[in-house]
This record gives sequence, structure tokens and C-alpha cells, in this order.
Amino acid sequence: MTARFTRLAVAAALVAALPLAASAQSKTFTKGDRVASINFLTGGDYNGSGVGAQAEWGLLPIGKATLGIGAFVGYVKDSQTYGSFKGSNKVMPIMAVGNIHFPIESQPKLDLYAGASVGFVHWSWDTNIPSSFGYDASSTDSGFGIQGGARYWLGSKLGVNGQIGFGDIPLLHAGISFKF
Repeated sequence: MTARFTRLAVAAALVAALPLAASAQSKTFTKGDRVASINFLTGGDYNGSGVGAQAEWGLLPIGKATLGIGAFVGYVKDSQTYGSFKGSNKVMPIMAVGNIHFPIESQPKLDLYAGASVGFVHWSWDTNIPSSFGYDASSTDSGFGIQGGARYWLGSKLGVNGQIGFGDIPLLHAGISFKF
């Protein structure tokens, strides 16, 4: 099974679950809620792994669902070595995030969400080859991504989360969340 097929299967399962989630009701993420997450990141458009943080605020009820807005910042690094050549790629996405949170009445501790991200992505490439022959570069460009995920609350203020993203947001996020 290829990595591309696995990503498509996970995305299809998430999309298939969204209508079921929207038909139920709970108080997992509502207007006024504030949630912060600290995550391990890997995959997507950038090789390597890193860390990220996201904060979100429950802004607007939409039927039984809730619109949340916030921000995401991440840092992903990938190093490569070929003989004496060493190269390092560093990526830092800084994104505004909007997610729709879908409550499930039968699972009051589960918060399913899907949304989009827009912002900036800074990347740099550094090598150990002398500058007159080497290739070192950096750039900042606009970024866009879509994401979907789930958060499970272990208590009233602490939870675990997982997210899958496509585009300029890392593919896989996993970590802990806090209500504040």
C-alpha cells in the first residue's frame, strides 16, 4: 500500500464521518471556548519532522456545529547527508486557521473538525559546501492548506489530538490540547 493511497484513505474516512458528526449534538467545542494544542509534526509538502502550536477560539455557532478561528505556527526540519555533503531544509508555516467543529451527542468528549488555513511559509536551505560553490537559499511565500482532525478530552481541560493536513500545513499532527 503506497503512502499516497494511505493518505487518501484517511482523508476519505474523515470526510465520510463529517455528515454523521453534524447530525448529533454535544458541548465539546462551543462559542467562547479557547483551546491550545502543542503537536509533533511530520510529512506533507515538507520532508522531516518538527513541532507546532495552534490556538483556536470558538467564534460562531453554525447550526449544531461551531466555527473556530485561530492561528498555527510550526517548525519542520529535514537534514540530508551524502558522503561529505550535508544539507538542511527548514520550513516555518505561520497560518490563520478556520475550523468547523462537529459535535457528536453520543461522544461528548470527542471534538471532530475540518477547515482551512491561509498565511505565510518561510523556508531555507543550507549546505556545508563553500558559499562560492554551494547553494544556500531562503524565501517566504503565501501558503494555503486544508485540515481535518479529532480531539479527545481526557478531562475538563486536557486532551489528546490528531490532525491530517494537505497543502502548506504539515500532513500529520499529534499532540496534546488544553482548554484555557
